[in-house]
Amino acid sequence: MILQVPFLPSLPQASKQSELLCELRGLVQQKQQDARSILQLLVEYFLGERLVPVGPMEPQYAAYVSSLANHHRLMRLVAAEEQVDDAGHSETIQNMVYGIIRVHLPADDVANFVQMGFIEP
Repeated sequence: MILQVPFLPSLPQASKQSELLCELRGLVQQKQQDARSILQLLVEYFLGERLVPVGPMEPQYAAYVSSLANHHRLMRLVAAEEQVDDAGHSETIQNMVYGIIRVHLPADDVANFVQMGFIEP
């Protein structure tokens, strides 16, 4: 008599499930790596190079604080991206990154990014 367990998948079905799980794992790892890359770019380049500190008595101080708040909001969104499975969340991050690029990079660089298809017009 052969013992059959109805809840276990057949071998071909189990193999397909295993492939799908491996593919899903790879996609999750890529998403996490992309989030880390965005955070690194924000911290090292935009916060470190493009956002110039100003004193509280200077006229640009309000704009500086606003930029810091936007960067902080984006960094929190990106950090949460590793744990969130929501296309709207990713789109929010994309739009915020586009906004920061437009604010902090020269117009010629932004035009080049648009022409190459990296950001939307």
